[in-house]
Amino acid sequence: MSRSRTRYRCVLTFIKQDDHLENVQKAFANYKKSAKSRITRSYIESRLESLEKIWNEFNKVHSSIVENVSIETKKTMEYFQFDVYDNFE
Repeated sequence: MSRSRTRYRCVLTFIKQDDHLENVQKAFANYKKSAKSRITRSYIESRLESLEKIWNEFNKVHSSIVENVSIETKKTMEYFQFDVYDNFE
């Protein structure tokens, strides 16, 4: 695979991680805005299921990043410098 194509795939991967984080933040904001009467057991279960899907996808992508990026590269990547995984968790 060409170097530019690999770089492009990396950028898309990091954008995907940003999207996952944004989805969790939106879910939290929407929950906070929800009327108390709307917060039922089924509402919570549905939101939890959505968050678990986001978390599982984030974990899958994170594992791919960890496996495919060299130790030297990790030292210079913002993804690792800003500890995106721990912040997401």
